[in-house]
Amino acid sequence: MSRSPLLLLVLLLGCTPSLSNDPPVGADDDDATGDDDDATASGDWEDVWESLDSQACDVVPDSDMLLPYGDGRATTGLWYELACVWIGGNASQITFQFDWFDERNGGVFPLISVDVRDLGGTFVSVDGDFGALELLPSDDGTLNGWWAGDLSGVDAAGIPVQLDAVVFRDAFVDTVVGR
Repeated sequence: MSRSPLLLLVLLLGCTPSLSNDPPVGADDDDATGDDDDATASGDWEDVWESLDSQACDVVPDSDMLLPYGDGRATTGLWYELACVWIGGNASQITFQFDWFDERNGGVFPLISVDVRDLGGTFVSVDGDFGALELLPSDDGTLNGWWAGDLSGVDAAGIPVQLDAVVFRDAFVDTVVGR
């Protein structure tokens, strides 16, 4: 039995487009700046997470302005903060603040503010899409997941700075209790 060309055309046009990879929360799925073989360009933050050593964090995109990798640290209790601190000896770090997050059960948590310090330790004012922190369920005392957004700014020398994601694996969580 021969199929009608009109029927095939209707079926083809009725299919919705789909992406090959699910972008992280806050990601721009129509961004064509990277190639598809690059895990960070396709938004596959879980692949980046799997490639990290324990207690490490990775800053995306890699640049000469911000630390490329570091040590993940978090605080819960009286305040909720997550930082990627460069372990090479200078003052560079990226610190995120949240109303709260739950490292044990995971979930998606919106960002309140971010403090970005360049390789010289100088504050860089950034703005744009603050995105959210997506956490994987973890053991008490460790945090696993990634922050994804779209922040940009200019450092003190006038050089553009871009921050799209920071991926954390087994970041140590310090709990601060009330007085």
